[in-house]
Amino acid sequence: MKTINVTGQNAMDLDVRAKALNILNKLPTQELDRLGMLADNEGARKKFSSNWTMIKLMTGVK
Repeated sequence: MKTINVTGQNAMDLDVRAKALNILNKLPTQELDRLGMLADNEGARKKFSSNWTMIKLMTGVK
């Protein structure tokens, strides 16, 4: 089992973290495992974390 950490310090980060955790909690185990494998891949992690538009779409943050 993998642990996916979602961190933040300001109010917007906390809102994004809450929404992301809500989304992650609804995912099936197989999808969580796939996300864990992506988190272990440096290139995939950098690409995902640098794509703010995708994060906003996934979490519903405006």
